[in-house]
Amino acid sequence: QVTVYGMSERVGPLSFGNNEESNKLYRPYSEKTAQLIDSEVEAIIATSYARAISLLSEHQPQLHALAEALLEREVIGTDELRKVLGERPFKKSVEWDEFINASWQKSRDKSDAGDSTGAATPDEPVPAMPAV
Repeated sequence: QVTVYGMSERVGPLSFGNNEESNKLYRPYSEKTAQLIDSEVEAIIATSYARAISLLSEHQPQLHALAEALLEREVIGTDELRKVLGERPFKKSVEWDEFINASWQKSRDKSDAGDSTGAATPDEPVPAMPAV
């Protein structure tokens, strides 16, 4: 993020391109800039790690309740998630709701039509993405 997208205040809005060749001996920046980039990356990682630990600690009861629900039923759907975690603290996009509802409806239609492809029954959760 730092070298490709320039996502650092200390490095600035500079992009050094995407280094697709990993054996490249040439860098388009100095050793001092490389050290600055390394320190910025370390800071981003440390901040992200601290935030993750804080969120997990803050929501530990919900985390344990979710783990228990997943131990009982290997896969849980949206309704079960709401029961365990409560309502979302922010609104979902309309497009996401339409996508999920269409997926559930498609599963129900296959089940009602007697499709023998092993589709989930209406009571079973349906993965949002098909297995590859």
